[in-house]
Amino acid sequence: GPAQAQPRGRGRDPAPAGGAAKAATATLVLEDGRRMAGVEVREEKFAKVKFRDRGRMDEVDGERVVEIRYDDPPPAFVSGLSQLRAGLYERAAASFTAARNQGADGSWVKLHATYYLGEAQRGAGAHTEAVAEYRRLLDQAADHWLAPAAHFGLGQALAAAGKASDAVSAFKKLDQGFGDRWRLQGKLGEADALLAQGQPGPARGAYEIAQQGASRFPAVRQAAQVGIGKCYVADKRYDDAVRFFEGIISQTGLEPEVAGGAWLGIGDCRAAQAAENGDDANRLKEALIAYQTAVVRYAGVLSVYPKALYMSHEVLKKLGKPELAARMADELRGRFPKNPWTDRLGKGS
Repeated sequence: GPAQAQPRGRGRDPAPAGGAAKAATATLVLEDGRRMAGVEVREEKFAKVKFRDRGRMDEVDGERVVEIRYDDPPPAFVSGLSQLRAGLYERAAASFTAARNQGADGSWVKLHATYYLGEAQRGAGAHTEAVAEYRRLLDQAADHWLAPAAHFGLGQALAAAGKASDAVSAFKKLDQGFGDRWRLQGKLGEADALLAQGQPGPARGAYEIAQQGASRFPAVRQAAQVGIGKCYVADKRYDDAVRFFEGIISQTGLEPEVAGGAWLGIGDCRAAQAAENGDDANRLKEALIAYQTAVVRYAGVLSVYPKALYMSHEVLKKLGKPELAARMADELRGRFPKNPWTDRLGKGS
């Protein structure tokens, strides 16, 4: 899923003051770019985030809040966020587990650490564990500001675990009550799950709904375009797909997942055309350029990097470069020990 859809929260465990929990102070980052610093968050629900600002109570629709950065977060939580960003998923999972264990019941840190623990487990390829964490958050706080992100993560984890129909059900939970951005984000997830099930026709329909509805959300629109390109690939319309992906890459301000996904798409087209022509060396080299562009520019992007490494490894083997292929395999095993692409290395590599 597109990175912009993931709320990024940093925070502090509210310290007891005179027997009552003291409100945690935070900076609210709004979708229009405004920042409200030093506010005391009183209620963190998706419908409304309620807070005290300079002595007055105020509230903002959760849909308009991109980020809640709490002041003085626990060190384990800070470590977890930086490890997550660096793609060190197993370490991040350990840090978020520690942060959650330190947090008081009902504190922001308990819920935020649960969400990010799910993200870390998903990144590490521990999909069953990730599903359990997202569900734990939703069971505890179905109306929390992080709830739509948890539904989306849950869908992604279920899809990665091969449970496509359960994934579609999770994404459909975003259809109502969470605003337009999350509704379209859910449609994207649904399309991805349908494509993974081998249903490019219905998938393309879902991607087109997301693309047409997302004029206010460029990252969602771009991700939908990559999905439409993948449907062309599934239909073996390779040259059409390459032109489509090149059109995406020519746009400015792309999210890394989107640009990386387009380069992967070009690689997939050229690799498929090479296979249709007896591993044609020229097509293999074109595929390698696309995959290596993704490796170099989008290292650490979970939706891009593992596949780019694996496919580079496969193409290099076919081009008779075993040492370079082994380097790709070593990086994949080292960075993503539990990833599905890593699992494929064991099969005939």
